[in-house]
This record gives sequence, C-alpha cells and structure tokens, in this order.
Amino acid sequence: MIGSTLDQPGVSSVPDEALMKAVSRQRYDALAELYDRHGKRLRATIDGVVHEEAEADDVLQEIFI
Repeated sequence: MIGSTLDQPGVSSVPDEALMKAVSRQRYDALAELYDRHGKRLRATIDGVVHEEAEADDVLQEIFI
C-alpha cells in the first residue's frame, strides 16, 4: 500500500502513478515527492518560455495543481 510506503525511507522507488493516486487522496507527502522529482526540470522548461520569475512560479504551481 502506498500510504505505508511513503512513510518509509527510500520513497523514491515509488512510481509516479502511485504518487498521483496518493495525491488524489490528499497525501501531501506524495505531492512533495513529485515536486522533488520533477520541480527543477519543469521550472527549467518554464523558464525557457516565461521570462518573468513570478509568472514562472505561477505556471509551475498550476502544473502541480
């Protein structure tokens, strides 16, 4: 079960799909893990298109919402 897996060290082995299901059940630790995995890469892509920092932050937030 994902709930017990997220509470253990080594959560990085949990697939993104399982994390998304956990996010839908309001598991904020799963959202934090997804952000840790993909936030920097997404932000770099956004920065290539959106050149205003505050707007780029908004876009990144919308993606995760």
